[in-house]
Amino acid sequence: DMKFALDFLWLNQGVVTEVVANVPSPSQVKPNPARIRPQEPADSVIEVPAGWATKHGISVGSVVEGL
Repeated sequence: DMKFALDFLWLNQGVVTEVVANVPSPSQVKPNPARIRPQEPADSVIEVPAGWATKHGISVGSVVEGL
């Protein structure tokens, strides 16, 4: 029941390996959510509101602490 777009931050051992930005939420036209998979090996994913990664300067190579 997501009503807003998301950014997906793929991580491997706490380091961002890929950012998939602005993934749209399901709609009446496309009721099934998009299937998102990383291109590189990843051990975790963080989902944040669309635009969050850019706003906070998150890119490939960024280190995420506190997981």
